[in-house]
Parts: sequence; structure tokens; C-alpha cells
Amino acid sequence: MTWRFALIIEPVASDDPRTDFDTTFAPVDASAPALSIGELSTQRGDGIFESIGVVDRHPQEVEAHLARLAHSAEICDLPVPKLA
Repeated sequence: MTWRFALIIEPVASDDPRTDFDTTFAPVDASAPALSIGELSTQRGDGIFESIGVVDRHPQEVEAHLARLAHSAEICDLPVPKLA
């Protein structure tokens, strides 16, 4: 059996002092649209799509994930996120 589950992750500032980001995850209906038609990511595919594994509510390999995210932004000529 396949369980369909989708989350929207709200962005936070790179200097956010929190260590628990549970409140930044919001479940969404996997069958409902999550992007506005007015967004460039919807219109032109402008965007970076990365995944990060989470085990027992703990993200795995965060530094490697952030490095991939920054590298993807750079090669797509998109703004590189502040990682420090």
C-alpha cells in the first residue's frame, strides 16, 4: 500500500536561533494544488527541487543537503540561499 503525504515547509531566516522547526512543516492535501499559477516555478519551472531524508523526526545529512541546494541555485542562476 502506498501512502501519499505532502508537506509544505515554510522558509525561515538563516540566523533563526530555534533548534526545533516542527512549526515550519504544514501538511497539505496531496491531491490539491500547492503552487499559485502566478509563481514563476509554476509558469516556467523556475526553481530548485531538493529532498532531505527525515528519520524519527530528525533530518539526515543536513549540511550535504544545504550544499546541494546552494550548488543547484548557482548553476541555475538563481539567488543562492544564505546558509550561514
